Amino acid sequence: MRDPDQPGGPVDGAWWPRTADPASELNELTIALIPLMGHMIRIGFDWAAANPDRYGKGATTRAAPALAVMYLYGPNGTRLDVLVIPAQTPARIAARQMFWASGTTWTLPPSTAG
Repeated sequence: MRDPDQPGGPVDGAWWPRTADPASELNELTIALIPLMGHMIRIGFDWAAANPDRYGKGATTRAAPALAVMYLYGPNGTRLDVLVIPAQTPARIAARQMFWASGTTWTLPPSTAG
C-alpha cells in the first residue's frame, strides 16, 4: 500500500493473489486492511480495466495478463483503489507493479551470477 506520507497516485496499492481463485483470498486481504481503514462496507471492481477489447475489437494482440482495479470502501467515506495483479504474473513483473502502485522506486536487484 502507498505510504500515507507519499503523494497520491492513480492507485493506493496493489494486491497479488497467489491462486487463480482470488475470491478465496479476499477475506484475508480485508482482514489485513482493517487497521488501515476499518471494516469493509463494499468491494467493487473495474472490469473495463481488465477488458482486452476496451479500445476496439482486436486492439490488443499480446496475450498479457489483464489488470483490474478493485475499490475497497470502508466507513466514513474511506476508499482504497487497489491494482489487482493476476496470480500467473511472473514474480519480477509483479514486484515492479507493486512498487509502482505503492509510489516507490523499483530498482533491479543485484545480479547473483558470477
